[in-house]
Amino acid sequence: MGLWLAVLLFARVDPAAADIVDDFWTTTRSGAAAISLTEDNDAFVPGVNSDQEYTSGLRIQYTFLGRAYLLDESGQAHELEAGSDGTAAIIRHGKPVRIIAGKEEGLAVSEVGYLRFRLRQTPGEGNSQLQARLTNYGFAIGQEIYTPRNTRAYEPLPDERPYGGWLYFGAFVQTATNEGAYYNIELDIGCIGPCAMADMAQGVIHKYLVYSSVAQGWKNQVSNEPGAMLGMEARKVLFEYPAASEYEHRNVEISYFAKGSLGNIFMDTSVGFSLRLGAFHTDFASMGAPGRAATRVANEGEEREQKRNWSLARSLNGGDDGGPKEMFLLVRLEGKMVLHNGLLQGGMSSANEIHTVSPSRFLVDGEAGLVAHYNSLRILFSIRSRSTEFEKDQWSPTRHVYGRFQITFFH
Repeated sequence: MGLWLAVLLFARVDPAAADIVDDFWTTTRSGAAAISLTEDNDAFVPGVNSDQEYTSGLRIQYTFLGRAYLLDESGQAHELEAGSDGTAAIIRHGKPVRIIAGKEEGLAVSEVGYLRFRLRQTPGEGNSQLQARLTNYGFAIGQEIYTPRNTRAYEPLPDERPYGGWLYFGAFVQTATNEGAYYNIELDIGCIGPCAMADMAQGVIHKYLVYSSVAQGWKNQVSNEPGAMLGMEARKVLFEYPAASEYEHRNVEISYFAKGSLGNIFMDTSVGFSLRLGAFHTDFASMGAPGRAATRVANEGEEREQKRNWSLARSLNGGDDGGPKEMFLLVRLEGKMVLHNGLLQGGMSSANEIHTVSPSRFLVDGEAGLVAHYNSLRILFSIRSRSTEFEKDQWSPTRHVYGRFQITFFH
């Protein structure tokens, strides 16, 4: 079931019409990138006893920011930039070519001939919306650390989860469209068990940073097993206000999403909803390289001053007064079905495990947080909760609560 759901999710991703290798090299050489540091820790939540369940998670991520592309009716991709007069332009033979909407929906006219593009008519505005997308590529390294609630015992605890760690290197592709869709595919290669060095990492942190006692039962952790994981997330905007041009701030956004993981370490599927309240841009406007694209094309005869307002570059550069400025509340609710969890059950090929437990098949995750973005700096802090993860534990929708801190620099 998990395999089929993941296949359906991946099928939704619109593959790059241009050669993916060329697109990758173009993106990585664009000079625009972002580096992000994410730390999950239950010590971030006041009143929560630290070092229990999912006790720590560190991820360092580097993202090459891409440019926007148009897809014509044949599926060919055309690089999209803001034209000299503020209208959209495509790049043909290395030169920008201005395009305008034709009299017939679905027809775009260029100075060198007719090109048929997928256009969506914008009601009441007298112009068409180009269906455009942009793609980012990136790499990440991460480590997750899991312990039982009682970290003073030397022997296995039958009614608690085993010790375990997951160390991985990942490569991912992010795609966003100007119509409110977002996709992420990531391949992680790593291992669980002593090779993940979770006991060493926790020991160093406790000894030199937080000066607390070291967990005593790491000799009982799950066995070594190399792992390969394929993960995917698909998200779509369900409601937004105001429903305006992509360069304008939104105040309310409700999205639904589906996620899936396939591999010998984790196998699960989930669905959920997310809510954003405040002042923020769409994913399409906020995750791409700055100053690159416009996605509206004008009807013939429109005034040049009006055309200039349609440039996505204004959005990514924060208009005329500096960089991006965002501040919003984030709320997320997710239901997950677990098919396999190697950090509870051991790896699929592992034998003679010292201690394992059976996972809860259905989980509930929640998150509430605040995001602030000013110029090249973006900060997120949220409180996240997770329901009971294994069958022998007492069930609670908020069995484990931890905090997430993320800081991102754009350059």
